[in-house]
Amino acid sequence: MKRWLWSLACLLSLSLSLSALLLLVPTTASASGPVTIEVQATGDVRITPDTAVVWLGLQQEGAEASQALRDSYEIVEQLITIFKDYAPHDRIKTSEFYLYRSERWDHQTNQSLPGPFVVRHVFEVPVQELERAAQMIDEAVAAGANIIQNIQYGVKDNTAAWEDAYSRALEQAHWKAGLLAPQGTTVRLRSITDSYTSGPMFAAQGGAAVTDLADMFMPGQLKLAVTLNVVFEAVYSVPEEGTNTTGGEERP
Repeated sequence: MKRWLWSLACLLSLSLSLSALLLLVPTTASASGPVTIEVQATGDVRITPDTAVVWLGLQQEGAEASQALRDSYEIVEQLITIFKDYAPHDRIKTSEFYLYRSERWDHQTNQSLPGPFVVRHVFEVPVQELERAAQMIDEAVAAGANIIQNIQYGVKDNTAAWEDAYSRALEQAHWKAGLLAPQGTTVRLRSITDSYTSGPMFAAQGGAAVTDLADMFMPGQLKLAVTLNVVFEAVYSVPEEGTNTTGGEERP
C-alpha cells in the first residue's frame, strides 16, 4: 500500500513539473522576440513673417469691349510701374483676367438685358519688405486700383524653420517610443514616413512673442507643422551575469 502511494506521489510530482515547464516555454519565447512600436509625432515652430504677397487690381467697365480694355490698360500701366518699386519684376504676375459682358434684370419686361463690358485684372505682387505693403496699396488705389483681394504673409527663407520642425517631431517620436517600450529592451528606429506638413500659416492659437516688426501687417507669427509616422523595434537585451537591465533606447 505504501509503495502504491509513493508511486502515485511521484507521478503527480512529474505531472506538475511538466505543466510548469509548458507554461514557461511560451512566456520565454514571447519575451525574447522584438516588439514593434508605432507612434505619430508632431513638431511645429513659429516664425516671424518678413514678406507679404498682395492680390490687387482693377475692374473697369465700358460701353464697348475695346473701350473697357483701353481704359483698363491705362491704369494697368501705372499699377505695374508702382509694383516694380516694391517687388521683383520677374515675380509680378497676373492671377486673374476676364473680359465679359455684364447683364442686368429688367423688372418691367422680366428679362435679362445686356449691360456694359467688364474687364477684371488682378495681379499677384510679392512685397519683399513687409512694412512697405501698406504704402504700395495706397499708391495703387490712388492710381485707380479698386480690387484689394487678399494678403498672405510669408518669409524669405524658411529652410532653418523646417529643419527645426522635423527635428522636434523626431525627438518627440523617440520620447514616445521610450515610454512605450517594455522593460529590458533597447529601442531601435526602423522607418519614418512624412505624414503631413503645413505652413507657413497664421498661428491663431498663439505661440512665441513677436520680436521684430510690429504694425498692422504683422498679426502675429506664422506656424510650420510636421507630422511623422515612426516605427521602432524594441529588442530584449541578453543580460550579463550580475547585471540588472531596464528599458532603454538606442538612437541612430
